[in-house]
Formats: sequence, C-alpha cells, structure tokens
Amino acid sequence: MDRRQFIKATALTGSSLTLASCGNPEYHLIRFVPEDRMTPGVSVWKPSVCPLCPAGCGLTVRVVEGEAEVIHNNQLGVTKMGLAKKLEGNPAHPINQGKLCVRGQAAIQVTYHPDRIGHPLKRAGARGNGQFQEVTWDEALSELISRLDALTEANDQKSLAFLTRPQRGLRGQLIAEFAARFGAPSPISFEFFSEDVLRRANAFSFGKEQLPSFDFGESRYVIAFGADFLGTWNSVVSQSIAYGHMRQARPGVRGKFVQVESRMSQTGANADEWVAIKPGFDGMLALGLAHVMMKAGLRRPEAAGRAGSLIEGWSNGLAGYGPEEVAKQTGVPVARIERLARESGGERE
Repeated sequence: MDRRQFIKATALTGSSLTLASCGNPEYHLIRFVPEDRMTPGVSVWKPSVCPLCPAGCGLTVRVVEGEAEVIHNNQLGVTKMGLAKKLEGNPAHPINQGKLCVRGQAAIQVTYHPDRIGHPLKRAGARGNGQFQEVTWDEALSELISRLDALTEANDQKSLAFLTRPQRGLRGQLIAEFAARFGAPSPISFEFFSEDVLRRANAFSFGKEQLPSFDFGESRYVIAFGADFLGTWNSVVSQSIAYGHMRQARPGVRGKFVQVESRMSQTGANADEWVAIKPGFDGMLALGLAHVMMKAGLRRPEAAGRAGSLIEGWSNGLAGYGPEEVAKQTGVPVARIERLARESGGERE
C-alpha cells in the first residue's frame, strides 16, 4: 500500500456516503443498480457498537430503504440502499443490556446532522485564526502526499504527527503501522473524557489494561471517591443499571451509597450521604479510612496466603494517615472518618 492508497483508505472510510440533499441535484447523478438485500418498505435492525465513548455499548440500528449518493468506480451517482434511521440499545449486549444513553441516541446525527464536516478543510490565513476553506478530496490528497514527499526528501519523517481520537480497531492498527513504516512517532490520540489513567490503574491492579467492571448490583455498601459513575465516568449505562439493581431489585435489601467529592455531581445528588472534601484529597481520605479499618481489624477473615500478606504489607505504610491528620488535611471531621471506615468494613449502626 503506497501513501496515496493509505490516505484514501483512512480519509474516505465512512465518508463515501452522504445525503442526497447535501450534494448535487439528483438529475446530475448516474443511477446505479440498487442493493438486492433491501426489501421496499421493510426495515431491519442490525447490530453495531456505539463509538461515542470508551464504554462500547451495543447498538441495534434500524435500517430502511432510501436513496443516497455513492461513489462507485470513482463515479458519483445515486442508488437505493439501506440507510440508518434509528439507534437503540442491544438487549443481548452484556454492557448496556438494551439501554442507551442520550449521547448514544444522538449518534445518528454523526451521519445526518447538517452542520457535520462532510468535506476536507484547509486552513485559510494565519495559524490560530480559526479560518478554514473547503477543498476537494483530490486537492486534499495531493496536498498531503506532497507534504509527505517533502519530509521524505528532507529525511525528516520524525516531524510527521498523527493526532486523532482514540482508534482501537483496525483503523488504529493501520495508522500505527503506517507511522512506523514511514518513520514517524507513534500516533497521538485525544478524547475529552479520557479513561487512559483508569485503564493503566486496572492493568497495575489486575493485569488487564481495560476499563474495570464493578459489581454494584450485589453490593450492600458503596463508597465512591470522586467517581461520577452515574454521570460521565467509565461505563455510565452499565453502572446505572447495576445501581438500580442495588437499590430496588432485592426485596428487603437496599444498599447504602456514599459519594465523596469536592463538587456536587449527578452521582452525588443520588447518594444517601454526600461527603464534601477539599479538592485533590480523595486519596488521603481513602488511606485514612484504610488506617482505621486495619487498626480495628475490619478485614475479611478469608484473606489469607498471598492476599493476606499483601494486605499486611500494605498496611505498614498507613501509619501516617491517622484520623486526626487526615481530618486536618481533608476537612472531613474525625468522627465521620471513623464512622465511614467502620461502615465500609462491615459494621452497621
């Protein structure tokens, strides 16, 4: 695969289909033979995965017959084909179990919103002025290829930077391999609600660099430190389902939930108890609770062998996190720290 083929593959993937209303009038277009898989007037639901956050909720996509502009053998035309019209959660998916958040419901607008970017844009004017102009795909590809050729001639391939949203599938592998073969640094990815730190923490703790799953549904007591798990953190749909199970699905058992944070979040508003804390001191409070729990012997008796040894070794580093010092640093009273520690350790009033 040469550079031109690579750029076409990455730039045109998902962009060859646009709405007829957004392009040339229909009478200017060649009419291609429609797909034989579509039955007029009949919609079908096809499985997919939501791409709008790292949770990866399962989707079912309602597909109906419609007309759309397509590119076939480098020729623009119109044909009847299946068009996505509605998104719902996939009941068979283990993460969201048929549910879907409002962000996922709105994902259909990635394809149809009139203000979406449907063509390549090139900066116009000085860097930073926010001015861009539309260019054709051929112009964009020629510009990129000439820049790549210039870097190669100057033996300056390391100056090439790929800045993308997280690419965890085949496209991500393709971009990474191209960068490596070209001699450029590894691609840089960015997302507003990044979960990279959580993935690394899970790898250090449990050996797998992936988003963790929490068994809220069968918990009797949950204390969260700064994690807005009903709002934006981790897999919100999955956690909301489990939270509802913890609170309502077990006759006679309603788990208690405590939220520790410095600003009231959506999750904090749903908590039985909200604990205000100085910003950045969540970890210190957690260590303070652990200090009280270890000192009072509030640990699972079956934690023996290697697990028991790790707990004992870890507890040796808690000496400097007594309730008095932690209260001074966090703003949480001593009595409250001790009560939360005992509740977390299994003691209930």
